[in-house]
Amino acid sequence: MMKMMTTTRGRRGKGMLKSSSSEESSKVAIEDDDDDDDDDFLQFLEDSMEVAAGEKRDDDWIGEPGSAMRGEELRKLVLKRYGKLYDTRICQRRDSMNKLQLFLQIMWKFVGQKSFPMTEAEYIEQTDAVAEILTMKNRQDLVRANLPIWPKWPKMDTTGANAVMIPLDIDEEDLTIDGE
Repeated sequence: MMKMMTTTRGRRGKGMLKSSSSEESSKVAIEDDDDDDDDDFLQFLEDSMEVAAGEKRDDDWIGEPGSAMRGEELRKLVLKRYGKLYDTRICQRRDSMNKLQLFLQIMWKFVGQKSFPMTEAEYIEQTDAVAEILTMKNRQDLVRANLPIWPKWPKMDTTGANAVMIPLDIDEEDLTIDGE
């Protein structure tokens, strides 16, 4: 008697093992240790591929002006602009006029790169935190407007690592992130 094993996807993408033979047919669920972050990340990638293939509108996920930015929206903005899921950070630096300024940094390392220092879950946490800070400082609309048209690209070349720096135009007295 020969048993055939096939794998099917359940409602949320969880693997199901289906065993069938001439005498019996039963389903055995395989428990996934992946948490919801991994499912969300995979859903995000699938949605992005549907947008790239023209099967889905790519502006459905853009928040309304004044609405809070979510990490998912920030990830999609970065992916749409640069074609890769680059790491994002909030950075405090002095600008060319020696004025202390906050910047949104798009780093040169991206998900899938061998040297990428984070897991997918850590990457999702990081972009969620950046989006929360942008919303807290009321700069989400500035990022929604500027990121898709920003002329520079994150890269690693012979001159070193170059991150994209988008100024967030925040007054010097409002630079603290934790409200101190």
